[in-house]
Amino acid sequence: MPKLVSLIAISLCNFSISFNAFAQEQGAGEPPSQIIVLILLFAIMYFFLIRPQSKKQKELTSMISTLAKGDVIITTGGVTGVIKKSVDGDQFFEVEISPSVTVNILKTSVLDKVSKDHSEYKKLSKMTSSSTSTKDSSKKSKAKNKKSAE
Repeated sequence: MPKLVSLIAISLCNFSISFNAFAQEQGAGEPPSQIIVLILLFAIMYFFLIRPQSKKQKELTSMISTLAKGDVIITTGGVTGVIKKSVDGDQFFEVEISPSVTVNILKTSVLDKVSKDHSEYKKLSKMTSSSTSTKDSSKKSKAKNKKSAE
């Protein structure tokens, strides 16, 4: 999309330059086409960049305001967790990122809400719990080996 906008902007500038050269050859004064080109350029920038961005921001704000306890979210840092409660005057969420591990995050750092079936979150939870249990069992076996060696 940005490539398209820049291509259109360059085309409009080239049109303006060629039109100005033609107008000067004809002996005309300052052509009003420069104003028209600037207005067209601003309109294109508005419809391709400013408007979609403000629309996304409104959707994100409304999504954050509808979040409740039990919703699974993804933060801008990529952390996935379940909302446990709102903290500190509704500016923070307390989010459980792993069993018995909770963190406080800013509401503005929420990037997206995971779907209702929580399938992605369940997969992630299973992966983290299985890797944690294998780490714990390997630590225990190393400790047993040290004791038996003594």
